[in-house]
Amino acid sequence: MRRTADQIAAHDSLTLAVAPYRVILDQEGWPHVRCRNGWIEYHDGTLLAAYTDMPRLGRRLLAIPGVQRHQAGDDETRILFEPTLLPIVAAVLRAPRRRVLSPEQATRMRLSRTLNAASLAQEAV
Repeated sequence: MRRTADQIAAHDSLTLAVAPYRVILDQEGWPHVRCRNGWIEYHDGTLLAAYTDMPRLGRRLLAIPGVQRHQAGDDETRILFEPTLLPIVAAVLRAPRRRVLSPEQATRMRLSRTLNAASLAQEAV
């Protein structure tokens, strides 16, 4: 399935806005951040949207200053928020962060691999 120009622009915008989180595509090709208790998605060029189908979490999201209710049903809630509120909203929805190695960790891993390979070579001799 080919993605439209709107979907590509939404993906690029969301990826920049939610840098430490992994952006994935849904079945229709729209980008979102999957969370344990909902998801965060692109809304327009300035706002992000979040969705949950857990009533208690919906109330917690609406209690965050600066969050706007967009849609609310019996159990589900969709809110709009500024990207500056992302850490708070992501914490409520329990969004997993992408793991990133620090330069020190990468050096340690390379060094341990080199030492392991050298010890294996000596054992083989």
